[in-house]
Amino acid sequence: MADRFDLKKSLAAGRIWQSSPSGTSKTSGAMSMQRLQEMQPSSIQTFLIIVYSANTVLWLLRHGRRRSCYHVLERKLTVKAVVVHEHGGVEKLIIENRPLPDPGPREVRVRLEAVGLNHLDVWVRRGVPGHEFPLPLITSSDGAGVVDAVGPGVQNVAVGTEVVILPGVSCGICASCQSGQDQLCGKYQILGEARDGCCAEYTVVPDANVAPKPDGLDFPAAASFCLSFQTSWSMLRRARLQPGETILIQGAGSGVGTAAVQIAKLLGATVIATAGSQSKCDAAAELGAEHVIDYSHQDFVDSVRRIRGRSGVDVVFEHVGAKTFEDSVRCLARGGRLVTCGATTGGEVKLSLHRLFFKNLSVIGNTMGSRGDL
Repeated sequence: MADRFDLKKSLAAGRIWQSSPSGTSKTSGAMSMQRLQEMQPSSIQTFLIIVYSANTVLWLLRHGRRRSCYHVLERKLTVKAVVVHEHGGVEKLIIENRPLPDPGPREVRVRLEAVGLNHLDVWVRRGVPGHEFPLPLITSSDGAGVVDAVGPGVQNVAVGTEVVILPGVSCGICASCQSGQDQLCGKYQILGEARDGCCAEYTVVPDANVAPKPDGLDFPAAASFCLSFQTSWSMLRRARLQPGETILIQGAGSGVGTAAVQIAKLLGATVIATAGSQSKCDAAAELGAEHVIDYSHQDFVDSVRRIRGRSGVDVVFEHVGAKTFEDSVRCLARGGRLVTCGATTGGEVKLSLHRLFFKNLSVIGNTMGSRGDL
């Protein structure tokens, strides 16, 4: 933190807090009001946490229990977080105490009220062959809460603001960032995947990674949509989905799938959605899908042909991977576009180049989206 001091040494010297003859408490010369006024906001926040514990600290000191006093201060200066130290099953999700993070220059600290979970959190916990995550790592890319401290140079957000956390962090100065394509930044990181995420009582992020929480959303709703909707919006924008076109959305019961159904309807497209159970198909229909296919009982290629005849669909929204990719390409009309953001069932697929160039098809890869997409 700015203006850092040693708690144990100060406490041992009696310099943080002392009792006055009248029985009230006051700051010593080491923590005078003048010094308090000179401190950075994050240091003031820490000082107030100490003051909050003052009565307990005084009682422990008077009764010679200095070690217990340290424990009181430690509890006030730590936060609980869900951390992955090694890959494996759910037992690898460890709830542990971490130091209360301090915001640096152009950073804000958010007290989390709600966090969101995505399939990405499963990959981080399980591990991905050939990919190295920076473990130990606090999970979760999505969160919403209240700004409780700001670092030097922050001007766009104030303490007490209710915010949504934006999951993609970039450098902000490279050509990609300056052109509004921050997801292409060479230093791009996703919270909870390449740097500590939101599954904690408090988190620190760049000030560019918070946005005001919409008034119409409560905290759980605000924490549930950024990663999936940002990705789906970017995918459909890059696939150039137009009003009146038909789109096949694979895995419509997933986070990106439910987002894609809603965005495609907003853009005026006809939606054919696939899902793995009747309840998920019903949910996709409620979101606006005109046609739903339960792929656990139906062949989706045959179903698309019954709906569209031989013309096929204009766009396929893919993220399932090897299990569906080849047949997804077969569903495309001439000039059709397939856009994908995932490989849940495997990343090695077959692609007929003859089909690709004879039918003038496009295959588009997409990761995340720009902050502007949100």
